[in-house]
Amino acid sequence: MDGEEHKIENLSDLLARLKEDLSPDTTYWYRGHGISTWKLLPALARDAGKLNYEADLIAKFQQSATLLLPSPPNSEWEWLTIMQHHAVPTRLLDWTESPIVGLFFAVEKHDDESGALWVLNPTELNLCANIKRDLASYIPTFEDTELNHYKASVLQSEKTSHLNPAAVIGRRNTPRMQAQLGVHTVIQRDPIAIEEMPDQKHTWKYIIPAPAKQTIRQELSLLAFGKFQLFPELQTLGDSLKGF
Repeated sequence: MDGEEHKIENLSDLLARLKEDLSPDTTYWYRGHGISTWKLLPALARDAGKLNYEADLIAKFQQSATLLLPSPPNSEWEWLTIMQHHAVPTRLLDWTESPIVGLFFAVEKHDDESGALWVLNPTELNLCANIKRDLASYIPTFEDTELNHYKASVLQSEKTSHLNPAAVIGRRNTPRMQAQLGVHTVIQRDPIAIEEMPDQKHTWKYIIPAPAKQTIRQELSLLAFGKFQLFPELQTLGDSLKGF
């Protein structure tokens, strides 16, 4: 990337930018923002005073969600990813391996505002968090030891560590996570916006002007790509049939 914020006004623009800016054999993740000025901060970190309450949120969610799930999650992290995908504030920030998925969320709403499609190099981000192995493409899973000091339970028991945000992959344990090719970044105890970290090689964004949002939605619809493809659930199907 050359540091300039480029505009995307249609799907052809997106393909042209990706061909120009992405390096072969490098992993990239994407995130769409309906308003271009929104920061890359997880929901729980947007009010720093609430960061210490995540463990309580997990306990309250577990109390009532267990009977609603086809099978209970196997770990604290699996509980957290399910919470994240059901609108509970967490320290996780959702990303996707698909630029089309990211673009959908960038143009879905807020037609009077410019949106943004963020691009992240997760391995570069993890270098800032001192997470690296011999394999250049390595990205830790939630079960790896590098993530131990990011756990809510560990943060309750120790108060001294301060780690940078990390990129992490985990089990896609709901249909929507699989459909969206979901991946995550996670902050530790400090509300650090990913784009404000010192090394800016790890992320950039494309601007989607407000007038272009409807055009891109129409193009996505022509490709049969819409909300049901990302939320393959009965409620979404029902909503899609209301205007038959």
